[in-house]
Amino acid sequence: MGNRIGLPRTGADIYLSNMGTAALLIMLVLSGTAIARTEGEKNLIVFLAEHDQTYRGLGVVGFDLNEMPWDRDAFEDQVRFMIRVVDGALARTNWDKVKNFTPSIEQYAPLLESLKSMLSDLRLADIEINEWAPPAEYVICDDHPALMYDLGEPPEGSEVVDKQLALAYELGDYQCLICNWE
Repeated sequence: MGNRIGLPRTGADIYLSNMGTAALLIMLVLSGTAIARTEGEKNLIVFLAEHDQTYRGLGVVGFDLNEMPWDRDAFEDQVRFMIRVVDGALARTNWDKVKNFTPSIEQYAPLLESLKSMLSDLRLADIEINEWAPPAEYVICDDHPALMYDLGEPPEGSEVVDKQLALAYELGDYQCLICNWE
């Protein structure tokens, strides 16, 4: 079981194992946090961080690029920002800030280049208006240079059986994709 990142209009997809997904998202969150300045840029990075398999589950965090929280008025700037995020991941931005994070750039470079190509092919007409809600505040982890996400509330009517997840919901604090991975 794994995950995919895609662009439906072109049929382009990147397929990743669960561990590959975690590594790719960590790379992007580290790089993006380093350069995100606007709320819109931060929202894109928080969206990626939210795809944390620790709480969402293995094999269920894939997404299409058009589902990201793009701002229609800043779309072209945000696409350029995300391409810079991918370039930062290729340059290993902040990898040294994560204990035991040593993915093979040779393995991930083709995936990152494919992602960059999909971003270049993304058009304003592709994006979907979704109900993604930005965080109340933008919080950076004390242990890692990474924007954190708010876990929110458990889905209505669901029973939280995982003790770690139940505690996270109870505390209601922000979560770090990287802390959860370590």
